[in-house]
Amino acid sequence: MTFQLLFFTTLFFSSPDVDNSKNYTLFDNNGIFYILDRNELKYLKGENWFKLKHNLNFENYDFHPININSEVYLISSGGGRVLIFKNNTLEIIDNSTFWRSKYHPMIINRNEDIFSFGGYGHFQLRNDFIFFDKNLKEWISYDKESYNENKPYLTQGIIEYDDVKDKLYVTLGRSRESLS
Repeated sequence: MTFQLLFFTTLFFSSPDVDNSKNYTLFDNNGIFYILDRNELKYLKGENWFKLKHNLNFENYDFHPININSEVYLISSGGGRVLIFKNNTLEIIDNSTFWRSKYHPMIINRNEDIFSFGGYGHFQLRNDFIFFDKNLKEWISYDKESYNENKPYLTQGIIEYDDVKDKLYVTLGRSRESLS
């Protein structure tokens, strides 16, 4: 299902009105900054802000952006829902809902695939390693071993993927016991 932005409502204004409830997402695409919230998509072009009305109707507009090539993927805070922003168009590309069970995971791009590790939600810390399958439009467990109770649970950590060495580095964060 594609949601086109309605360009006929474009307006000029000097600074964005942003709801302080954090129910919005700030991201950049090709050097242009965007703010997605309940009512519109605001963007900064030069020194001026513009806004475009959209027809998205979500309970939450808090997404984690990840840039892959000239596209921006927006993964919902809490997991599940995935949007893509390309050519000034927002499109829902998943078959999910808002999970509310995978907050503050570490999200990376590996060879143009989106992976998510850790997080928390539904009163538990998570140690799963999942990826978004673009063909199935679903999140899939990367391996069955990721649910092993002996592996560390991490949330709010620092994650870095080295695509030259094809290695994933994970550090700091919170575990069951305390800060890691």
